Amino acid sequence: MKYKLLIILFIFILNCSLFKSKDNYCTEEPGDVWSCRRYFGVTMSPDGDWVAFIYTGNPHDSTPKTDTIGIYLFNLRSFKFINLLTDHMLNMPVPYHLDFSPDGEWIVFSWQKQIWKIKINGDSLTQLTFSGENFYPRWSPDAKKIIYHVLLGDSAGIWMINIDGSTERKIGKWGWSYPEWDIDNEHIIFVDWEGEYPVIAYADTIGQHYKILLRGSEFNIIQIKNLEYSPDGSKILFVARRPGEGPMVWVMDADGSNPVPLARGQCANWSNDGEKILYTQTESCDIWIMDKNGCNKVPFIGDFNFLKGGK
Repeated sequence: MKYKLLIILFIFILNCSLFKSKDNYCTEEPGDVWSCRRYFGVTMSPDGDWVAFIYTGNPHDSTPKTDTIGIYLFNLRSFKFINLLTDHMLNMPVPYHLDFSPDGEWIVFSWQKQIWKIKINGDSLTQLTFSGENFYPRWSPDAKKIIYHVLLGDSAGIWMINIDGSTERKIGKWGWSYPEWDIDNEHIIFVDWEGEYPVIAYADTIGQHYKILLRGSEFNIIQIKNLEYSPDGSKILFVARRPGEGPMVWVMDADGSNPVPLARGQCANWSNDGEKILYTQTESCDIWIMDKNGCNKVPFIGDFNFLKGGK
């Protein structure tokens, strides 16, 4: 009996050890909600003081008022919301795809199919592109460039401009999308296609030295978007979807190894210290936050009228 108990204890310890070494993540089963548009575009400032997000309507009103729709800031020190830009000022359509400048003083975003920037104090709204259909801008680590993807036409692919909108230059071919800067400032990652399946690929800023980091075909992934390096460059966050399932927030090592689905959600973004992940939870349509390994998932912003003093 003594030896039987020791054997059981040994097996239990071995199983726990294998679980910890093989799977340090808290994962969820995929849902069937494909899209959620109340809160999205969530991103945290480099100093960790601000969270910026796009809000598409008051959840307490059956018909959202136009002056509640737009870009908002939430201050993590004062716990106050700031109306940065709303459709009362901007008119329709809703803006998309936010990213802070490295100094935290500006936000770049897409609106009316063009790339814009604005200071976080609401000053200096500036249009940077004026033709084509342009989305998903990302500020370079050295603060000198912005990359974005052009959706349609002969110019489709990834482009780069100076932060004042000058000197546009195409980096990647048709089909390259959702670009993100490597922290070395010399390379980018992006979504490309290999037959019917998306891939996450890597290249330099002139589109050369191309290599594939992750093949969607190996995981039955049919859609990939919203790529982002962790602040230390060791991990890549992305959103992916499989047939018949809603989008999931995934994380993988920077070399493409160890991809893991963490949560039912989209619009995922690292916290400034890389310890947390913010994302739009697809069932609730609210902004949630979780640990970098997917554990401790909790609601963060949503399901209350923050314009009237929500906590």
